[in-house]
Amino acid sequence: MARYLDMLYQETPDPEIIDRIMEGSVDMHIHFKPDPGTKRRYDGVQMAEEAARLKMGGIVLKSHHVPSISVAVCANRLVPEVRTFGSFVIDPPSGGLTEMGVEALLFNARMGAKVVWFPLESQWAHDGNPRMKDVPGLYILDDRKELKPVIYDFLKIIKDYNLVLCNGHLSFEESMVLFREARKMGIEKLVATHVFFETIWPPYTMEQAVACAEAGAFLEHCYRECEPLLGSTRPEEYVECIRRTGAERNILSTDFGQITDSSPAEGMRTFVATMLQLGVSPHDVEMMAKVNPCRLLDMEYVQYY
Repeated sequence: MARYLDMLYQETPDPEIIDRIMEGSVDMHIHFKPDPGTKRRYDGVQMAEEAARLKMGGIVLKSHHVPSISVAVCANRLVPEVRTFGSFVIDPPSGGLTEMGVEALLFNARMGAKVVWFPLESQWAHDGNPRMKDVPGLYILDDRKELKPVIYDFLKIIKDYNLVLCNGHLSFEESMVLFREARKMGIEKLVATHVFFETIWPPYTMEQAVACAEAGAFLEHCYRECEPLLGSTRPEEYVECIRRTGAERNILSTDFGQITDSSPAEGMRTFVATMLQLGVSPHDVEMMAKVNPCRLLDMEYVQYY
């Protein structure tokens, strides 16, 4: 009740401000159908159509199992008003942490994939996942807690093709080593994926999230984590993290695509409105929902605040 009353007495965000921030915004984390692991609500073209309806600038299609560049190419052909980006996940269906996986990434980069996620459901902490019961968990460090040699092959492609490196579901320990070595190689586009999502791995602490930002990574905050069925993150935690690290080191995404979700575009609008309602300035919300993602994806943008 106290939380509700606090919200009730705050000024409601201006819908026109929300609309201006949404114009040209980018959601870097959207799941689409068909998906061999779970049911999804929208396919890639439908995602782009919904984004166009709210005048968004771009979306990134993510699958836990297969590359999405082919779907993105089709979506761009059918919905040219929105830039749809393909991505690649370093998991067993795409070759995993092997030279075959390196070759698969290279081919996808040549075709135009823009975002790379390191291991997701195949990551070692997912050993309890029934869908991964016959697949040994992936771990990117060797016995000396240094990157395995094959990881440098992935990093070289990421560097050569100017891709966005997302740590996926890696542990904090792995992520810090990965970010450090990537920076040494001159890779600047680093994202710490939904760092507070407790249903994926032990969620990062606030101090660990700050450490990722200090290591040069953008901190991704996903609205999905605030939904009652999928997570228990309070949006106020995002606000605290943003204030500690600065809006210039954070991005807003949805991680939407579940059967219980609204469209990702509507989810992004709700997220933008929520951040404004909690007192984050229009300038900072626009920075996280538009400016930072556009810079990562080499997109032009118009900034209003």
